[in-house]
Amino acid sequence: MSSYVPVLTFHKIDETPSVISFPPALFESFMEKLIRNGYRAVGLTDAVENLYRGAPFQEKTFVLTFDDGYRSVYSEAFPVMKRHGMSATVFLTVGDPPGPGGRIPPLNGSEMLSWAEVTEMREAGIRFGAHTLTHPDLTRLGTEKIE
Repeated sequence: MSSYVPVLTFHKIDETPSVISFPPALFESFMEKLIRNGYRAVGLTDAVENLYRGAPFQEKTFVLTFDDGYRSVYSEAFPVMKRHGMSATVFLTVGDPPGPGGRIPPLNGSEMLSWAEVTEMREAGIRFGAHTLTHPDLTRLGTEKIE
């Protein structure tokens, strides 16, 4: 048993040359290696509840999260998670106003999840949380704007 749980956080699962991108083949290989070696993903909410109770975690437990809600979470990561029965939490930057065709408006020129994809993932056990409306750099905003 363990008193802590590692949180693995990703953004985009794609081949773009960006500091927030993680190659799809490497993501798949990484997740498969974790599963083969007895690791299991638990939901963030479950992990937080465990921490509040002071309950130990099973060995080889981790939390998987994705920031922003890029479409590649659905197209690249979700099939891998489904195949291995993995849980995750996706923190969405939902945009203002909603994008065309039920898709969250692009962030930094990248395609985001559609609400249909969010629904499908939620029905498969993926959880969602908020990650601001428009993803401003909070370190550059005044207190009034942040509030």
